[in-house]
Amino acid sequence: MIAAPASRTEPFTQLAGYNRLALLTFRLGDNVRFGINILKTREVLRLPELERLPGMHPLVAGGCNYRGEEIAVIDLASAMSYPPLTGQDSAHLMVTEFNRSRQGFIIGQPDRIIHCKGTELTQPNSVLTYGGRVNALTHVDNHIVAIIDVEQILASIEPASEEIPHSIPTIAQATNATPLPSRHRVLVVDDSAVARRQITRLLDQLNLDYMTANDGAQALSLLEDRSAQPDPEHGPAGFDLVISDIEMPQMDGYTLSRKIRETASLRTLPILLHSSLSGVFNDQQATSAGADRFLAKFDPGELSQTVQDMLRKH
Repeated sequence: MIAAPASRTEPFTQLAGYNRLALLTFRLGDNVRFGINILKTREVLRLPELERLPGMHPLVAGGCNYRGEEIAVIDLASAMSYPPLTGQDSAHLMVTEFNRSRQGFIIGQPDRIIHCKGTELTQPNSVLTYGGRVNALTHVDNHIVAIIDVEQILASIEPASEEIPHSIPTIAQATNATPLPSRHRVLVVDDSAVARRQITRLLDQLNLDYMTANDGAQALSLLEDRSAQPDPEHGPAGFDLVISDIEMPQMDGYTLSRKIRETASLRTLPILLHSSLSGVFNDQQATSAGADRFLAKFDPGELSQTVQDMLRKH
């Protein structure tokens, strides 16, 4: 049993600033290894007795009391098209915390914690995405480790609201907003298709232009290519703001932020790091990397207000 990783995550947080991450690996019923960022886990323990209520989503195996808090428990094997693990001797409960919520996932026998470089992570082809639920691959001991997009699984069970609250006016609606010469343009950087869709739908509601990139390396290449042709109506490389995830293959959001600040033609570009990970550490790392703001995913009202505040400021 791997007990209370949350109490020992500080050494792993130091990896994030160097385009590295630690993965907790496990199996779901065969020899394929799966992984999740250790910073999203709080504890792995033997699966307790679950209580299933009528009307629960098919992927929710039930609920349980975790240290005084009732949490939903998702059968990860079922979500990945394997036979359910509920009732199996190998079943464990992996308690996670991300996207401002805490939930459990049933996994098989935990394997080990591995360290890998962001440049060693690759995006899978369509055959290896498990229906879009794997967003990166790496190799350990000549075996594939598939990194599960747990945000996508959670969104399929309980979709997050993508509507901006009516109480938050858009730039165009705000009476004290300075008239703009043109629509602002935003670069959205995220390896998760779910997150890109959430953010771009919100930008549509704000009547903002945008482009997208799937990881930091792709984003940096795009920015460098576009910086050769200045756009007088927008900021560096024709953008007024970068909204970037932190955990991504090839280049993470911290490294992207540093690269932007180190490039003379890009260094004034405002950066908002937008991650499913939360906590004081991420605020500190974001500032250290050169980002202007850090915001935990995904609150459409808070993201809308932050984006508008940053665009007005710059």
